Formats: sequence, structure tokens, C-alpha cells
Amino acid sequence: MTPPAAAPPLLDGATLRQLQRLRLRDLDAIVRGVLGDAAAGIASGGRGLEFADYRAYAPGDDLRRIDWNVYARLRQPFVRTSPAERELGLALLLDGSRSLGDPGAPARRHAERLAALLGAVALLRGATVQLTVVADGGAINGEPLSGEQQLPALLDQLERLPRGRETSLAAGVRARRPLAAGAEVAALITDALVPAPELNAALDALRGVRAATLLHVTETAPLAASDDAPADAPSGPVELVDRESGATLSLDLTPQALAAHARAVDEHARQVAERCRAHGVGCVRLPADGDAFDQLAVLADAQELLARAR
Repeated sequence: MTPPAAAPPLLDGATLRQLQRLRLRDLDAIVRGVLGDAAAGIASGGRGLEFADYRAYAPGDDLRRIDWNVYARLRQPFVRTSPAERELGLALLLDGSRSLGDPGAPARRHAERLAALLGAVALLRGATVQLTVVADGGAINGEPLSGEQQLPALLDQLERLPRGRETSLAAGVRARRPLAAGAEVAALITDALVPAPELNAALDALRGVRAATLLHVTETAPLAASDDAPADAPSGPVELVDRESGATLSLDLTPQALAAHARAVDEHARQVAERCRAHGVGCVRLPADGDAFDQLAVLADAQELLARAR
């Protein structure tokens, strides 16, 4: 029997080099495009703000922020930080339930790649990043990471931290270990396939952060066989199995059924966005069949266009 093909890396060498070549303003645009202007503490990197403390130099830091007097005394490079940089961090909350699919499934891998890219951008900006996997009513917290040199550790956490079965989104968010109360921004990466009261409770549990955004990963509905669909597109009788409960549903994949499913996916996304707005949480829909890097680039471009329009 041929073993299953290994999943592609979350961040390949080419993508990592692309990120490392980005200018500071480009990294700023990605952070603001995804997390909004309230994440300016991550994007600013402390430039032009009052001095607050020192931290060890990390690759990618602005050389102009090195305190050479301290280096002369200690023979180690330290950079001057601002209050915002010292306190503000990025909480990456990753839905670890089976609703996103088994390990390596497209939607799950897309969510993990989004977490890897956003975490990498924050680390390149000198912010502290903490990954938390939420599932089964609990939270598995990774160690807080800071500095570009911690990128391998972030990717290791994304691959290594265990996943669960049931979503229990609200309980998982409440169980997480915050970086610092009121001094973090959060990105909740999920398909949001939970009852409305459960989603409301999860969004309400994010009230302690400075700003929060829900990255809504949605699967694209399959196409029935037609002139525009591939020859192997699904059609006819199928049995669907709920990944969390194991419940089954038999149906016939007709063009009408698939069109209804597509409308239901769009309606669900609209309702999720409405609930996020009601709780003061940002919401970005990111289809799982898209390229995660391109999606973040589009958001960054939109942010730059908004900034230029002001």
C-alpha cells in the first residue's frame, strides 16, 4: 500500500524569503489589513515612541534602535523598546476541532498556514506571539515566542500541538492563557461551524483583548457534473459523515442541491460577520481553496489603498 503523501510545509523556503524581503511598511500593512488599526502596537515596532525598556536584539530589528552604550558595557546588542511594543502581543487562537477536517485536510491546512503566516509577520515585527489550540472545551497553549529566530519554534508548535474532536469554541477561548490582560490582539482562526449562542459566547470571551479578528475559513462547495465542472466532480447519491459526532446524512448531489449548499455557506458567512460586528470583533472570510499568502497580500493592499485614500 502506498503511504499518503506528506502535507506540504506550512512555510516553504520561497514564502519565507518573500516575507523576509518585505519592507517594514509592508509588514505593517499586513498586520493592519488582517487585524485592523487597533493592532498598531504590533505594526509600529515602537518607532518614534517614547523609550520604555530594553530587550535582546533579534534578527530583523532596526539597527538604529540598538543602544551602543549598552553594547560597549555588556558586549551584547540590546534594542530600545516602546511601551506599546513591550506590552502588546499577538494571540493566535486556532480551532483544533474535527470540523476543519482530519490532519492534512485542505481546510485544516489552510487554517494552519494562515496562523503560520500571520505569526511569522508578527515575529518579524518584533512582537510576542502565542499559539493556542482550542478544542473539546479546553485550550492547549504554546510557549510565547518573540523574535525572527523563533520562527522554527512557531512552525513546530503548529505541527506538534495536539488537536481535538469537538469544537466547544467558547469554553476553549475562555480556558486559554492570555499573554497579558488588555495588552494583546487576538486572531481566532475557525470555520465557525457552531450554534449561534456558542459563537456569541466565544466572541464575548474575547472582550479582554485590545482588538480581535475572526479569520473565517470556509470550504468551497463542490460542483456537480456540468459543462463547467471537471469530469470527476461529485454527483449522485452520497453519504456525508459529521466529523465531530459521527452522524451520517444521505443525499443526492444534484445541481440544485449543490446550489442550495453554496447559498447556505454564503448565508452562514454573512451571519458570522454580523455577529462579529455586534461584538466589536473584526471578521475576514478566507476560502480554503485560496492561497493563504495571496489572501493576506490582498488584505494588505486593501489596507494600503484605504490609507492612501484618507
